[in-house]
Amino acid sequence: MKGTIFEIREFCLQDGPGVRTTVFFKGCPLRCSWCHNPEGLSRDIETMRGQPCGRVVEASELAGELHKGDDFFQRFGGGITFSGGEPFAQIDFLLELASLLKPLHLVAETSGFVSPADYKRGAAAVDILYQDLKHWDADAFSTHCKGDLSLVMDNLTWLKQSNVPHVIRIPLIPGVNDLPGYEESFVSLLNGDKALQRVELLPYHVTASVKYELMNKPYKPTFDPSAEIRKPDLDIFKQHNIQAVLA
Repeated sequence: MKGTIFEIREFCLQDGPGVRTTVFFKGCPLRCSWCHNPEGLSRDIETMRGQPCGRVVEASELAGELHKGDDFFQRFGGGITFSGGEPFAQIDFLLELASLLKPLHLVAETSGFVSPADYKRGAAAVDILYQDLKHWDADAFSTHCKGDLSLVMDNLTWLKQSNVPHVIRIPLIPGVNDLPGYEESFVSLLNGDKALQRVELLPYHVTASVKYELMNKPYKPTFDPSAEIRKPDLDIFKQHNIQAVLA
């Protein structure tokens, strides 16, 4: 089984427990206007800085590359993280790769904007799921991410009732989802979440535009990138027994 990736990044500390290697899958069904990985949007092989960006690889070949770090992962309690792009958009490739990487610790980062069947298959293949929550409002999600929020919410509903350990990641975008009372809006989506480990709030940073320039792509955010982000009130999450951190 072949898949398309655009980067393998070693020594990652923010993509799961321990020191990890993150594999970035190429291709994403959403078009979030703040996306920090424009090279991961298309499944096509593109160019960045005049060099090819992306490669097609067999799952067995990629597993062999990643297994070279087994001793390191064992020493530092790490493993492999699947990111993107949207890794669940290449679900068959991911499942084969995951089966070849066991017993390494596996994490997947997903937008949740995939079919429920693929979502459940992907969640079952990893040890921890990192689930993005970008907005609580369907119209805003459609405007800023070009997707149907109901699909994400259906998968979130299943995840909340599952036994899959997971982390919720909320990218804080100025004027988009840092509106007054936004903490309560996200908390309302997470009430009753059985296997939630924590919530990570990730403030937007302006470096995203640089990659677009390197790829000769227009950067057209639907918000003011220079605006100050409203500081979150983490106590609101705590009041609902939800651990939240500003990452």
